[in-house]
Amino acid sequence: MDVADEIPPDLPRLARMIIKNFYSPELLPVVNFLLIHKCVREETLADRLLLEKKQLHQIIVYLRQERLVQMRLRMETGADGKSQRHYYYYVNYYLFVNVVKYKLDVMRRKIETEARESTSRASFKCQGCHKC
Repeated sequence: MDVADEIPPDLPRLARMIIKNFYSPELLPVVNFLLIHKCVREETLADRLLLEKKQLHQIIVYLRQERLVQMRLRMETGADGKSQRHYYYYVNYYLFVNVVKYKLDVMRRKIETEARESTSRASFKCQGCHKC
């Protein structure tokens, strides 16, 4: 089985559409940046999007809880010889597609359940006044 190195152009478009239509607007710039730049360090993301680290962290935590964004921790040695933690964020398209499929399936089941319940309800009308 071959490993796919290229991302089909429809996947980033799908990701943008999902974020734009189903999530709050604050998430869109972060996801757009990650879709364009593939894997980005937390500091770079905050600087480029002009967000405070605390605000960016809240957005990233939410995106990670929704499994739309993944994180990688990398220990790097600084100029002073000390090890520093750097967090990198990226979109795992395989996981993203599975999350979208799952959420669509949950919505479909909910709609089917509501439709089934609404059609199975007995409606009685008074023959005299035609009210329920």
